[in-house]
Amino acid sequence: MASVEEKIHEYGQKRDANALQQIMTTLDDDEASNYINNRTRRERCTGFSKKYDSQSTFWKDLMPELLNVLIERETFEYNDFEYTGVEYKTEFINTLCMSPWSPNIVTSLTAMFIDMPLMKEEHLKIVNKLGTYIEKMTSQEIPAFVYQLLRLCKQQNGRSIFLKLQSYFGLRIYNNRNFNSDSSSDSNVNDFDAIESTSNQEMIEAESTVLYHIHTAASLGHGCIKDYLTSLKNMLKSPEFVLNSFQLMVLFTISTIPHYEETVFDIVRPCIVRSYNEEQRKLNSFCLERELVLQALVNFGFVLLGVGSGLGRDPIAEKQWNLGNMILLKIIKRKRHIAQTVIQTLSNHIVTGQSVSQYIECLYILSKTLPLLMLENQSCIVELMESLVQVPGNVANQLLDALIPITRVSPTIRDHLIILLRKALYSRVTETRQMAVNGFLKLLTNLKVSNLVALSQSSSSTGSFSSGHSLFTQISMNRTTQTVGTSTFSNEALCLEVLSILKRCFMQQLEVRSQLYEGLYDAVCMNSGLGIPVLDLIWFHFSEYYFMDEDLLPPLNFSKIAVCREMESVLLDDGTDLLDIVPESQQKMHTLKEAMSVYEALIGYKICSWDLESENSGQMVNSLFQGYNRLLHFSKPMQKTKKMDNDKSTQQTQANTTLKKDKSKSAKQMRVPETVLNFQTIKKILNLLHEPNVDWSTTAQAVMVKSKREFHQHIMQATIHLVHNVKRHKDIESRYKKLSYDHITDVALVLFSRIVKRLNEFINFDSTTAVLAMDCFHAILVLITSQYKSNMKIFMNKVVGDGNDVGFVVQLTTLVKIYQKIFEMTEEEVNDDIEIKKMSLIIINTLSVLANQIPSDSNPLSIQMCEWLKNFTYNNTVSNKVSSTFINLLFETHIKYKISLTLFEQISASIGNAVGVIREDEDNAETFTIINEGTVQSISLSLCSNIKSILEDIEAVIARLKSEYNILVYPGAENIEKKKENLKTKERGVCCQICFVVTILTNLSNLAIDPGNMSEAIFKNIMHLFCTLSLLTKHFIMRSSKVNLVFQGARFERLVKLAGKQLAPAVNKFVTVCQDRQTRATQEKKKKVDSGALKSKVLRENRIIPKVVYEMEQFSKCVIQLSNKTKVDLAKHVGQGIARDFRIKELKEVLEQAGENTVAYTQSTDSTNVSREETEADDQEINGDIDEEEEIGSPPPSKKSKK
Repeated sequence: MASVEEKIHEYGQKRDANALQQIMTTLDDDEASNYINNRTRRERCTGFSKKYDSQSTFWKDLMPELLNVLIERETFEYNDFEYTGVEYKTEFINTLCMSPWSPNIVTSLTAMFIDMPLMKEEHLKIVNKLGTYIEKMTSQEIPAFVYQLLRLCKQQNGRSIFLKLQSYFGLRIYNNRNFNSDSSSDSNVNDFDAIESTSNQEMIEAESTVLYHIHTAASLGHGCIKDYLTSLKNMLKSPEFVLNSFQLMVLFTISTIPHYEETVFDIVRPCIVRSYNEEQRKLNSFCLERELVLQALVNFGFVLLGVGSGLGRDPIAEKQWNLGNMILLKIIKRKRHIAQTVIQTLSNHIVTGQSVSQYIECLYILSKTLPLLMLENQSCIVELMESLVQVPGNVANQLLDALIPITRVSPTIRDHLIILLRKALYSRVTETRQMAVNGFLKLLTNLKVSNLVALSQSSSSTGSFSSGHSLFTQISMNRTTQTVGTSTFSNEALCLEVLSILKRCFMQQLEVRSQLYEGLYDAVCMNSGLGIPVLDLIWFHFSEYYFMDEDLLPPLNFSKIAVCREMESVLLDDGTDLLDIVPESQQKMHTLKEAMSVYEALIGYKICSWDLESENSGQMVNSLFQGYNRLLHFSKPMQKTKKMDNDKSTQQTQANTTLKKDKSKSAKQMRVPETVLNFQTIKKILNLLHEPNVDWSTTAQAVMVKSKREFHQHIMQATIHLVHNVKRHKDIESRYKKLSYDHITDVALVLFSRIVKRLNEFINFDSTTAVLAMDCFHAILVLITSQYKSNMKIFMNKVVGDGNDVGFVVQLTTLVKIYQKIFEMTEEEVNDDIEIKKMSLIIINTLSVLANQIPSDSNPLSIQMCEWLKNFTYNNTVSNKVSSTFINLLFETHIKYKISLTLFEQISASIGNAVGVIREDEDNAETFTIINEGTVQSISLSLCSNIKSILEDIEAVIARLKSEYNILVYPGAENIEKKKENLKTKERGVCCQICFVVTILTNLSNLAIDPGNMSEAIFKNIMHLFCTLSLLTKHFIMRSSKVNLVFQGARFERLVKLAGKQLAPAVNKFVTVCQDRQTRATQEKKKKVDSGALKSKVLRENRIIPKVVYEMEQFSKCVIQLSNKTKVDLAKHVGQGIARDFRIKELKEVLEQAGENTVAYTQSTDSTNVSREETEADDQEINGDIDEEEEIGSPPPSKKSKK
């Protein structure tokens, strides 16, 4: 045997494969087995290659071939034991796995196992053994080892490799930046600069090589890649596992292969959505240095930008857009050559897409932060400019905001834009002309001017702005773009030229002129140097409508403003119907609106020019407002009154329909024109009206205006209108946003300090203005929390804290307590004022906004809010309109800050006291004063809505439990016991929460209510609950076995008992009662209502019941499956339902009727027997007579005689 080993060793050193193969064929069974075991024993004693280096491991290349030879042998003996070839190979594998291996030979061993014939169990055992050596590898050894592992796990058991690599590189590269479950929720998800702080370059290079091997395996179609992606799909509900840094590296590497791109993005994006929903920002993009995944990151950024948003604001979609913007921005900063691809893709989406605001915002961020880089891709920018005349108007205006920052640094781009806008002014489409005007105004706003006044005076001396040489002819543009450095034309001259172009827009349609009027003012506000030239331009246009003669009144030529006969005809003709559709009425209505706007503009002018030296300013403002008020009151009686035709009363249905239409038309009124006042004017008026003293007016003059209640109301309505305009108008330009924020904050400061804090005093002055002020402050809070959420603390510090930084929670507590006192005051006072009754709803809506801003770690404030709402519910009542909003706030706050649902259970029981119950219980439910006959329906619907939200949250948790269980069974998972305990705790919590819901719905199912909205909402929640119970039962079916009764530790058996013994019978009874009441109601209405409409209503109301019965049966089926699997009798708690059984309706009446029928039947039977005997006697007599006649010999009777 020694000679055989020496020969093999000699041939191995020489790498003589033919000689080695030849000697293997000459070995018999004993020699082959002895050689294998001797080599294995020696290597095990020396720690597997402590003695031999990598050059002496040639024998491992022979081991697979030698085992293949032995496997083909049916039987052979070794050490007095008889083996088959397969049994010997299995024994050899077990012995090998029990041996300690040295890390420097593990790679060679892995290569040996690739060619070795292995069964599935043996393969898994070897892979797990090799996986334990990954942590012992150096950065130089790991790439080759992973390459061999991927070859070994080509078709199976490859998932554990990725988990081990995740741990390996996570500790050495991403250590403190991992997305683990203990990471802080306040971490910055947009930190893409981790690469800059990493010094372990060798480990990074090793990781890049490993990623290359994974990419190669994926491109070759290895099955382990498919198994890996499939396993991740089962873990989408645990985003922290998928969004691990190394996992993302692997996924993005795989996504560079077109076949896997969609699959990978379908895994990553839902995980990001899930993490945002859980408010855990856990994305780390350390992978910018990898060219292999660069394109994948760009594609993924556009996938995030392509997420559609539903109606209204979608915060989850907006977070994904922000993340996509940040990914693209960081990539372009690090890899400038990718900018052209990104810009071109953005351009394609903007031009061809439907909802493109997110792409335009991304373009704006690039233009704002990297304008010089954008200029390197000038062709893409010019192409995008050309699309301004093709896209819709709102998209074009947003696109202008994104392109303007580039024009500040590039005269060439600016010149192209000016030529394009000038062409757009002559478009046939009005929307395009409006866009052109808006573009010129934005250019004016962003041009820096210094000596424009002197230049405008020299230009105006020639007669007009348009005299002289034009800057924007095609020839001049070609010349100026080539000689930019000479600065032939300054910004001042450019502004004057743009103004001369805009001057021609005064001849455009109303929509274009309105755009110009509004934009000129905004441009002057943002660029004060434009003030004098713009005033000259406006005066030139205004002089066409103004009479210089002071004797002419009114001094405006309304015949040019709105085409009509005379102003007096509008003011004096009381029979004028302004709501008529005839042209004359429409002209007069527009004239009236223009006159009202003129009055309002003059009021604004007098306010802005008011100072200490002004005389009779207060009286003049009052006089102007009286003129405005006269026109306003004049418009009210001029409503078109419809008369019913009494002669056509024969058709009742048609008459009723006509009556409804006429009522709706008679309520129509002329819309008051939108305010022309701006925020600067409004702020000055608010200070005048509400501050004790102002330094620009005398007290006597100020009092003249302060005492006018109607003026207070008008100004407050104008303020609300301006706030709503800011909310509707979404500017991406940061300067406009900041300006709007400053205006809103100043207005809120006046409202809070002078009205909200002293509301009791102000209501005595004017309740209508008080309600409008509270509504305005609520609108401001909604605007701040939605569009300026990052500035919420600054806003509270300025408005509530008076500039004293005492902390956000303290300021929020102050504001909440003020509103709570106001709400208590408005509900306690019995007031017939209609306006005061509106205030309660406004206050509770404001409290809802404030409650959403309470930080999660602010326990005192959250507890105070919950207790106040709960005590008010116990002891007070509210109107029907306010009850729904109030109870919603109570439920939402309780869910947010409380764990138990005891309050829901108590309210559900208390509802039965108001509407009645089907089955009386001995337990006396607590009484809530807020629940009465007027509010019970709205409170019940609100309760059902919140129960639905709770069930949706529970379903999400169950899905996450399933995902966490999949992680537990993932090969190579660590901390198994700790994760199991965590999973059991969550399962127990879910069962306890569902127990509360079962009790609540049991109480609601016991309500004696008629079919309608309440019953339908209850049935939907019952159906949802049983669906959730089925999902939880399936989870325990997957988790439990005969020896591992997981559901018992989670108290699932108690939940099944509650659902089967309490809820199910109550639901069955509820179904029966609802159907009986529906039948009686149908019979009563059958004669009064059309049968087709009645049938549709019945079908609609009863459609939900079969679905409820089906879900109950599905839950019973799942419980039976769990019982059969675990041999624990849970099925005894879910009895057979009676919903599908035949029922005898009105059983007592049927039995009584059955008793009466029995007596009647007995009497009728006796009389029948007597009559039958008499009949038989008569027949016998007749038969005797017939026999006698036959004997006489008379002929038989004919057929006719027999009849």
